[in-house]
Amino acid sequence: MSDIRVPPQAQAFHPLAVAVSWRDTWPIHPACELVPPTPADELPALGEDIVKTGRLTAEIVLWQADPKSPLQLLDGRSRLDALEMVVSKPVEIGPPSLTCGDFLAFNRVIVLDGRSVDPYAYVISANLRRRDLTLEQRQDALIKLIARAPKKSDRQIAKEAGVDHKTIASARAKGEDVGSIPHVPMRIDTRGRKQPAKKAGKRSEKAADPQVSDEMLRRRKTLDEQQDVLDWLDTAPTDAVLRVMTELVERIADRFLNPAGRKQLIITLQKALSRLAPASGRAASPEKPASDPDADLDLPPFLRREAAA
Repeated sequence: MSDIRVPPQAQAFHPLAVAVSWRDTWPIHPACELVPPTPADELPALGEDIVKTGRLTAEIVLWQADPKSPLQLLDGRSRLDALEMVVSKPVEIGPPSLTCGDFLAFNRVIVLDGRSVDPYAYVISANLRRRDLTLEQRQDALIKLIARAPKKSDRQIAKEAGVDHKTIASARAKGEDVGSIPHVPMRIDTRGRKQPAKKAGKRSEKAADPQVSDEMLRRRKTLDEQQDVLDWLDTAPTDAVLRVMTELVERIADRFLNPAGRKQLIITLQKALSRLAPASGRAASPEKPASDPDADLDLPPFLRREAAA
């Protein structure tokens, strides 16, 4: 019987030693190392489930820096290892499909264009939602992502990775404490502008420059709040944005229009919003609980409304 060499982390669970493996053919992108691979003792169950159901749980993702560069595996190494372990045949990948012995995964291999997709942000976005990672493993992965570009703002990284900016801020604080992330005085926001990493309060600004007037501080605060609104609009869920838009238009209508004009404006607005979000399955301006009208929305404090008396 010829020797069969299995993937390195699976050798202890297979009696044979694989002449060829997908690992001998496909280079692995360094971004894969942001998250730990599936434990070796879980690979047999994963492979058996894939073969039994006849489908991959998620697509295998390849990445290409540009049309002339070689393809690299970006996501799916554990699934490929699990398949080779159970089938005892090498995985052969030919986008958009792959085979492993008699197993065929049709249209389950995608190629990402490196000119428009950040491989590191993609790995975080895909694995933090799908993989059963511990809180510590998730935070460690985010720390590695932030350390690659510490000058990016928390909101910009959050938008790229598909997580909340508060999650990024927490990971950054831990990374800075342990020295994994350098402290930077300025960061780049979601619109490409440089902003102070930490905004000084009113007292510290006046202490640093006694010539700063209260009016100037008020204007700076207004500009900061306007930037917060713009950053929030860049990352907020569609339902939250639509609800805020509805509320703002209603307030304008209450102040400047007569009852008939207000009614017509609100009807027109609701029709427009229903066309913008037909898949939500909800009205564009749903009923809000009297206790906290924005309890279910990820809104910054300055956009929240007062609870009904």
